[in-house]
Amino acid sequence: MGENKRLQISIPANLMKEVQGHLGSSEVSNNSEFFKEAVRLYLAHLKKDQIKKQLKNGYREMSDLNRDLADEGLLNNHRAISFYEDNLADCD
Repeated sequence: MGENKRLQISIPANLMKEVQGHLGSSEVSNNSEFFKEAVRLYLAHLKKDQIKKQLKNGYREMSDLNRDLADEGLLNNHRAISFYEDNLADCD
């Protein structure tokens, strides 16, 4: 994994008691492992949220272009139908 760094933190006693209640009953067996896993999960959550925000902003930025393309497509479709109908009427 790499070099470990020591970190000293302070958390409320009731929160630490809850952490200790989960030690041994989960994938982690000591405080260090618990907090390493908690930080990993929290960072993954932050990354996922950041990606969601980027996608949301991208969809917003593209909405005007998508609307314009849809309008253009409708206009072209209308022209094609009119052309077809005009040519069909000439066949009579």
